[in-house]
Amino acid sequence: MDIASSEHHQASGTIDHYRISVPGRTELAGNHQDHQGGCVIAAGINRRISCDARPHSGNCIHVRSEGHEECLINLADPNCWTSRASERHTTISLVRGMAAQLMQQGVELHGCILDIRSDIPAGAGLSSSAAFELCVGAALAVLGGWKISLHGSTAAGNVDYDSRCLTPLHLAQMALHAERAFFGKPCGIMDQIACAYGGVIQMDFANRVNPAVSHVVLPPSCDAYTYLLVNCGSGHEDSTDAFAQVAQDMQAAADVFGVAELREVGMARYVDNIGRVRAQCGDLVALRGLAFFEEFALVHRRLDALHDDNARQFVYLTNRSSVVSAQHLQNVGFPGRHEDAMVALALCHRVLAELTGARDGTLCGSARIHGGGFGGTIQVIVPNEFVQMFTARIDSLLGAGSCMLVRLGAPGIRVEEPGK
Repeated sequence: MDIASSEHHQASGTIDHYRISVPGRTELAGNHQDHQGGCVIAAGINRRISCDARPHSGNCIHVRSEGHEECLINLADPNCWTSRASERHTTISLVRGMAAQLMQQGVELHGCILDIRSDIPAGAGLSSSAAFELCVGAALAVLGGWKISLHGSTAAGNVDYDSRCLTPLHLAQMALHAERAFFGKPCGIMDQIACAYGGVIQMDFANRVNPAVSHVVLPPSCDAYTYLLVNCGSGHEDSTDAFAQVAQDMQAAADVFGVAELREVGMARYVDNIGRVRAQCGDLVALRGLAFFEEFALVHRRLDALHDDNARQFVYLTNRSSVVSAQHLQNVGFPGRHEDAMVALALCHRVLAELTGARDGTLCGSARIHGGGFGGTIQVIVPNEFVQMFTARIDSLLGAGSCMLVRLGAPGIRVEEPGK
């Protein structure tokens, strides 16, 4: 259905009860682009978080999930909408943040129960937190009598107060604020948009808060490949500071040129003046600034490959992106602490080389660090005929069940009335 709200049930006198679901996302191209005005290709995946949402007597929002402590927000508390330092990096901060954003938009919140289930692996770089934020936000909005426009324009525009309607981008913007101001992670909005819209999309962050979003069609040549994620053995739980440092370093590089973001500089000007960046900020900052431009160009070259129905070229360029992450961004592991992701990446490349048997160095598939890096999963694209051999070999090296097959293009936010 294109529009969903609780008005149908209110009119009919039946009990409001909704099932909301949101996919995880995978970043196909565009590592650490959103916070510097770059471009990203991302896709919804066939792993989702879902919520059974229903009203409940009393003044509390109950968010329950098997194996986790219940999140409880007392709506009668006049300070229930303010961020709390004691809740930083906790699930309840995300619930509170989404509730606060909805209230500011005029959504009337009431006591309710949200029962959450998810098959999105936490810490795998699949944006489980963004999916959770959006799922909670959509549930609270629908129970509050608002509509979620599930299709149509990819621009946010102003909130339509007359018809009480929110777009996926509105919810993504609220989720971004919840994660930054309440949870305490200085992320960009890419994860939230990719989960909200699903499908396969390109995002252009020339406007970082309200980016241009367009749909991408995967051509027939992509059907010859299978998309896998390989578990590194370490998640993202301890990488928030490292993730934030990448954004800070890129911003420091932009500051050298007196601009708001690196996109305003351009590759040629940056390279010609990289000595200034090294002198003022150090080598790592200079390299991370260069990574932005390298990856920015690779996103557009990969889009061209898709438009030309050339999946093989897409795969080749994805391996180049892997080199940029390892050499320039240096976001694959933690030298001196643990190198789980780097080991997994190296083994994926090694196995691809074994399967290819090519002497010119060209691999049959690709492998790169996924998402923000520093752990989680390695993204691997493998020709269909090699999938079983690849997974068996990787499982023998990294442990049984290390490979997860992922299907791309899953739909974004979904609101269902049970029984329909």
